[in-house]
Order: sequence, then C-alpha cells, then structure tokens
Amino acid sequence: MAKQSFGVALPVFDRLATDPVITLYRQIHERIRGAILSGGLAPGTRLPSSRRLAADLGVSRNTVEPAFSWAPRLP
Repeated sequence: MAKQSFGVALPVFDRLATDPVITLYRQIHERIRGAILSGGLAPGTRLPSSRRLAADLGVSRNTVEPAFSWAPRLP
C-alpha cells in the first residue's frame, strides 16, 4: 500500500524570484512565516513534506529543507 502524503497546499507561493541577494530557501521560509503570522496557516496545520513542496515549486529538495529549519540570527 502506498504511503499518502498529507499537508496543506500553500497558497502563498506565486513565483520565487531569481534574486541573487535573497536565496530561494529564505524566500520560501519568509513566505511560510508570513502565512503563519497573518493567520493564513492555523496552528496545528501540517505543512507539505519537503519533497512535495519542492516538486510543487520546481526546486530541489535541498533548497526546501533549509527553509523549514532556517532562522535569522539575532544581533
């Protein structure tokens, strides 16, 4: 039996900018964070897996994984 993938589709992703200043993983992180802070993602909502999100965005899984764990350094 195939394993089912759970997680909400993230409507916050239009297009990722190919900006050399802001990395792709940071853009992904900021959009997820923004959705949480704005109430677009309710507490307890499951995010898609890194594989699913990478496929949806057309990027490498190695780009998505740091987005889930990245945190800015505080001064």
